[in-house]
Amino acid sequence: MRVTDVTVVLHERSTAGVASFGPRGGRQPLGVLRVTTDEGIEGNAFLSGPGPGPAAIAEQIVTVVKPWLTGADPLDIGRTGGG
Repeated sequence: MRVTDVTVVLHERSTAGVASFGPRGGRQPLGVLRVTTDEGIEGNAFLSGPGPGPAAIAEQIVTVVKPWLTGADPLDIGRTGGG
């Protein structure tokens, strides 16, 4: 099994009342990270604040992490990036 794709979908979620991270009663930016394998298995994780925000994290994932993971064995969780 090999990783075939790494994507991030960015969206916003309405927040009501007091939000733990983000604005009160506004829009909260979020992202969904998806890792897909050649066997059709998908793994998903959420990206949110606090921190640089989902858009900045998504850019780093797509430009730095995706090349490391594409073609790799997703079960090799002890592997270090870049090689």
